[in-house]
Amino acid sequence: MLIRNSFILAKSETSYGVDPSPVAANAIRVRSMEITPLTGDRIERKLLTGYMGATAKTLLTKSHVAVTIELEWSGSGTAGTAPRFGPLLTSSCLAATTTASATTGTAQAGSAGSITLAAGASAVDDFYAGLPITLTSGTGNGSKGLVTSYNGSTKVATVQAYGSSFTPGASSGYSIPANVQYTPISTLDGVSNTSSTLYCVRDKNLHKVTGFRGNLEIGGKLGEVGVITITGVGIYNSPVAASGTTYSYGAQSDALPIETGTTSALTFLGSTPCLEEFKFNLNVKPTFRSLVGCSPNIMLQREAATGEVMVEEPEVATLDYHAKALDNTGASDGPFAVQQGGTAGNTSTLFVRKAAINDDIKQADSDGVAMVSLPFMALPSSAGNDEVRLVFA
Repeated sequence: MLIRNSFILAKSETSYGVDPSPVAANAIRVRSMEITPLTGDRIERKLLTGYMGATAKTLLTKSHVAVTIELEWSGSGTAGTAPRFGPLLTSSCLAATTTASATTGTAQAGSAGSITLAAGASAVDDFYAGLPITLTSGTGNGSKGLVTSYNGSTKVATVQAYGSSFTPGASSGYSIPANVQYTPISTLDGVSNTSSTLYCVRDKNLHKVTGFRGNLEIGGKLGEVGVITITGVGIYNSPVAASGTTYSYGAQSDALPIETGTTSALTFLGSTPCLEEFKFNLNVKPTFRSLVGCSPNIMLQREAATGEVMVEEPEVATLDYHAKALDNTGASDGPFAVQQGGTAGNTSTLFVRKAAINDDIKQADSDGVAMVSLPFMALPSSAGNDEVRLVFA
């Protein structure tokens, strides 16, 4: 059997652990798929036998499946439509919210990097944070940017410009595109679409994984494509023949390289550094549980989300990251955002509302240029479950 004849289908479960029967249209285009089809705990039986060597076969308990899936970071190709790999995201302690049409209006006021949205805009703080915005008429017509914060009372949105500037006026028209957002959740029990069934096909064999849940990591390096990695576990099902299982790819645009022109809206703690690499880890810990008298399940515990950026080291007289790391008041914390693409359907944004340097700053060398690696923690608001947004617009 050949590895190249491998593919994967994934579909969200309405009821936990109940196979929703993925079909060809649930196929996800991946870079790699690593399966440990049968794992668990081994009990060693230590018996007195009167001879040396093995005494008895070890016993396998808590049988389950471990899966690691790596795929390219890209959109679906259609604004307001989730990418095909959406079930993997909602199985990683994230919930999807879809805005099917663009939000448009006329600004009440504007200045460099700031716009006061229409009176009818949302009254919820940071409601538009992490979303692209375009000026469609009036002052600044054609300018684009990313909303990095939003005050629901005043309707004022702070915007990180794409390119040179984002300076609207009082009569500027604006548009926030249709989008699908993925944000953290803390409740999974009894909630639909928080797990998925995977059909992992390796040529003629089908490994069915039900009740799958896992962790999300996302990262990118200059000159390469952004990559999403899902690592998780699921309930074991005996492998069967893959006969009749087919795939049909769709709702996944071609990935774009991490480079100037395709990577934009970069911001970190109020600055716009020269980026070489970034990493982000949601830090979800999936645990297989199988108690006597209860159905097996995957329990998720979500710890502090963390990340790291590798940027050119600035002159401390201009920007002092060490002072920001020393600041225990939180005043130096700020958003982290990186966006890939810019066309409708293939604009993807990783947005952290408040990043705080939380570990040692490390120095590095890139082509003889001084670099620094800045580790950070993603902090939620007092409401919780809002420390990160993964947006497809």
